[in-house]
Amino acid sequence: MPVVAWLMPFVATSQPAPLILTNPGAPIHRSLEGAAPDVVLLPLTAGQYARVEVLQTGSDVVVNLFDPDGGKLARIDSPNDNLGPEPVSLVAATSGSYRVEVTLGAPKPGHGAYDVALLEKRAALPADYELVSGEREFFEAQDLQNRRTADCRQAAIAKYTHALDVF
Repeated sequence: MPVVAWLMPFVATSQPAPLILTNPGAPIHRSLEGAAPDVVLLPLTAGQYARVEVLQTGSDVVVNLFDPDGGKLARIDSPNDNLGPEPVSLVAATSGSYRVEVTLGAPKPGHGAYDVALLEKRAALPADYELVSGEREFFEAQDLQNRRTADCRQAAIAKYTHALDVF
């Protein structure tokens, strides 16, 4: 047997298989390696509300949310450094698997870990649409504020104000 064929089962892949969250439950511990995102899939039907919590456990992480067609819905990076939750809420516009990508935050990727849990999955209520909108405005405002220009800061104030009204 060639050495390469013998070693193949022992060669680590650069990315672990995606985790699929179908039912609310206990947190699941995940590891991060390098700059590649860890992928969590969230199968939803149109009109379902879901809330996922990515809990930073000593590693600063950034969470990106994508719709089933790959369109980016949100970037979540709470101002809590490397401890605490990164909340992900959404109301599914279409049926399919929504993708949550978790990566290590700046300044440089390396090794890290986090816990992820599906907290809620149910039919959306009218208030859920407003909650999701408020959360998105808050995280967009943070990104704008970090750009440090007068125009961006004015736009951030407007988004923070909307988020404050929701919360």
